[in-house]
Amino acid sequence: MLDSLEWQGPVVWWNPVDGWRHAFTPDQRPRPGQERETLCERTVTLIDPSDADWLMPTCDTCMTAAIRRRDDRSERDRHTHTGPRASPVFGHPNPTGPRGATETDDDFPPRSR
Repeated sequence: MLDSLEWQGPVVWWNPVDGWRHAFTPDQRPRPGQERETLCERTVTLIDPSDADWLMPTCDTCMTAAIRRRDDRSERDRHTHTGPRASPVFGHPNPTGPRGATETDDDFPPRSR
């Protein structure tokens, strides 16, 4: 189970640019000077943001896309029994249950016999 608690990396990277905080795909970390496409499909050149830049409003389209990506990852993890919630405590099957059958959180903790 400890393997399932490992960090899977970001769902998206955020970076303020052109007056908004935009989201970017997680394949590479944003670096100043990079030309990247935002999740709202704008091509921007990234800056080295100041503390004040992080106070810019969040792009609604990027936020919606980021939430969708997070939900897709959670759903994928749920179906493959990976990720931080993959345990009998959260309703995922325990293939090595004490009675030899698959168990769910309805049977957790295992009842004494």
